[in-house]
Amino acid sequence: MIIPFSVYNMLVPEINSELILVITTEVDIEHAKILAEKILKRQLAACISFQSIQSQYWWRNSLKTSDEIQLLIKTKRNLLEKLHALVKEIHTYDTPEFIFLKVSSDISYENWILDSVIKA
Repeated sequence: MIIPFSVYNMLVPEINSELILVITTEVDIEHAKILAEKILKRQLAACISFQSIQSQYWWRNSLKTSDEIQLLIKTKRNLLEKLHALVKEIHTYDTPEFIFLKVSSDISYENWILDSVIKA
């Protein structure tokens, strides 16, 4: 059975989640794994997923197309500044994508993320 979104909103009222989903890209899977490993070893995220994508974008007044690896980084709000600093420090791009969204999940997944990262 599919629950309509409006009904789901009534079942799950306002959620005060600390979860943040960060989106960035890297030039290839090798660099994506290096970045992910450094983030995870510092416990700035609980999980990082990879997917191959193709991006089109403006760069230095020219339209570009690139194959990239997108990283979906699951973390918590109070680690965002440290995570951003690390990404800027070690990323291969001059201007790395760093998009962050406040997200929610079921409570067991949220607790797993919160238990898996440093207690800042």
